[in-house]
Amino acid sequence: MRKFGGVLLALCLLLPVLFSCGEEMGVQGESNPLGIHFTYPQGWIVTRNDANLFQIAYQEKNTDSLVLSSFSVSILPSLAEGVLLREYVNGDYKKTFEDVYSDVSEIKVAQIQVDGYMALSCVFTCTGGGRKLRIRQVLCPVETSFYALTYVAGADDYDNHVNEINDILKSVVFTEKTSVNNTLEGTTQGAALGMLLATNDALYFAVNYPQNWDLLQNDGLILVKAKDANVTVSATAISTLSGVKVLSEDVGDFFDQLTKTFIRLSFEQVNEDGSPRGTEIRVAGREAASYVYAYTFSEVEFKCRLTAFYDEEGYFHTILYTASAQDYEVYLPQANAILNHFVLK
Repeated sequence: MRKFGGVLLALCLLLPVLFSCGEEMGVQGESNPLGIHFTYPQGWIVTRNDANLFQIAYQEKNTDSLVLSSFSVSILPSLAEGVLLREYVNGDYKKTFEDVYSDVSEIKVAQIQVDGYMALSCVFTCTGGGRKLRIRQVLCPVETSFYALTYVAGADDYDNHVNEINDILKSVVFTEKTSVNNTLEGTTQGAALGMLLATNDALYFAVNYPQNWDLLQNDGLILVKAKDANVTVSATAISTLSGVKVLSEDVGDFFDQLTKTFIRLSFEQVNEDGSPRGTEIRVAGREAASYVYAYTFSEVEFKCRLTAFYDEEGYFHTILYTASAQDYEVYLPQANAILNHFVLK
């Protein structure tokens, strides 16, 4: 198996560093060239900020020196061809660390989400620079690269900042989003992160969805549902509803069909003329727009998000997230993961 390109360079940057520079910033984010934004608490300082690494650190007083517990962000190249992320983590990942550190423990792996993207969190202990360390590295695929979000601390100091690191991870926003996978070759990344793949030879797309969701329909429409709630995501592609390739026209026709059936829609954003206004995003590398709206049916309040776009062949794609109003925010990260891993064939 080929090694995960660029990991060794990232690992060399994980060693604890001596305090050198950095101004105390307070609770805030810091601009950087890596396409990521997050907030960090007072007491942490910026020690490096360039195109290769963004690092903050907390100063821990030691008898011999000022040793830092650090949190860093770097971007690793894509997986080598044919290599799955989970397969790599369960295999060559530990060996790569053993090339840098000694006494590397077994790696505890957990699937998490960062800004709606599925990621793998890897935690282990090792010895580096004559000091016992504990490292947590979160590998998160975004677009064609993997972000490595890495927390390094002395083994005895690690628990002191766990809550702060969790808060930092919750605040992460990837500022240059398109889609992790925009070809079928990219679906291995979704599978590696524990997602299942729904595909159909008759369709122009495929859907990666979490393992705790069920596939309910896979014909002209792909429909998946959360196992423990009445929450669904559906995806379909058809010829343009309006007959012209104008997104606002097709979206307008889509909503007109809904209102002509049985429900009255309340949109989160509207234009001056009362028509729904979408938020511009990108899906599978294509320009798209998302529309959030609510309606009541059988005395139950629902909240939905319609995401619409055209593929290169001119087909009109809709990805619809539907949930009860109380479940909408709860399942939104999983709906975002489905959207971020949407695949065009």
